[in-house]
Amino acid sequence: MIEKDFNRLDQIAAYKHKVEPCVYVIKLLLGLVCIVISLIMAIHVFCYLLLKIDSRPVHPFLNNLLEALENSKVSVFATILFSLIGYYMMIAAIKGNVRVGMRVLCFTFYPLLPNETFVNSFVFNAMLMNLWMFALV
Repeated sequence: MIEKDFNRLDQIAAYKHKVEPCVYVIKLLLGLVCIVISLIMAIHVFCYLLLKIDSRPVHPFLNNLLEALENSKVSVFATILFSLIGYYMMIAAIKGNVRVGMRVLCFTFYPLLPNETFVNSFVFNAMLMNLWMFALV
């Protein structure tokens, strides 16, 4: 516990020598793009999967966009967009598992920490990620 606090304090003290403003601007832009993609996916799930009238979706939000791109002269962009959305969802699921882990109230089960992860934690998280990949694919 004390070592973690000391390492964090040491990183904060050496912070002024490692600052790169361009990196933070790029991270900000990527964060905004990820927020937009997440909102689009949430709207799509809400409109296409959750809202149904007579067992038909209210609006095929992203499906119309991908079908219109596929039927146009630039059909390769439909494949690229579909791949990017799937890749983003995969990375978001992995990052969520690594960052949050199996938290229940205040306790963390099977944490993934650098140089401190037990083999059973690693195997459990690998199996959990495999289950999510089936859902994403």
